[in-house]
Amino acid sequence: LAANSFAAGTSGDTKSGDMLNFKLNKVKSVELQADQVQYSVVDSKAQARGNVVVTADQTILTCDQLELDRILNVGVAEGHVYIDSPQSQVDADEGTFNFNNQSGTFKNARIYQFPYQIKGKVVDRMSPEHVVMSNGYITTSDHDDPFFRIASRKIDVYPGDKAVARHVRVYLGKVPVM
Repeated sequence: LAANSFAAGTSGDTKSGDMLNFKLNKVKSVELQADQVQYSVVDSKAQARGNVVVTADQTILTCDQLELDRILNVGVAEGHVYIDSPQSQVDADEGTFNFNNQSGTFKNARIYQFPYQIKGKVVDRMSPEHVVMSNGYITTSDHDDPFFRIASRKIDVYPGDKAVARHVRVYLGKVPVM
C-alpha cells in the first residue's frame, strides 16, 4: 500500500496485514508491516500492533507495538523490541528510536556493539559512536549470563575506541572481586 493512497484516507484508517511506505528526511524510505496498522493523516502518525517490522535502509526494528511519527521520524516501540543495524543490535523491553540519526533510549536493554555487550536499566544510544548505559554492566563475553563483567551506575561507551566508567565493580560470575 503506497503512502499516497493511504494518505487519501481519513484519520484512523485501519488495514490488516498491509505494508505502509513512508519517505523520511534522511533515510531513503521506511517500510512498516504489522498485523494491524492505523494511520492518522491529521498528525502524520501510524500505530501498528502485532508482529511489527520496520525496515529503514539497513536497519530493521521488530516489536509487539509501535507508534511511528512521520514528521519527527521517531518510533516508540513496546514489547520485545529488537533493532538490527550494521553498527549494533539492541534487545529491549521498550524504547524510542530515531530512524534518521540511529539514536534512541531503551529500557531494560542489552546492546551488542562489537566488541562489547552492554546491559542496563536504561541505555541511551546517543549515536552509533556513543552509547551511555545507566545501572548495568559492560563485558566482552557473548554469553547471556557473562562470566565476567564491569558494573557501574554509568558507563560511556565509544565502540571501537574505549569505554569510560567510574566507581566500578568487577564481577567474576556473581561474585564481586574488585
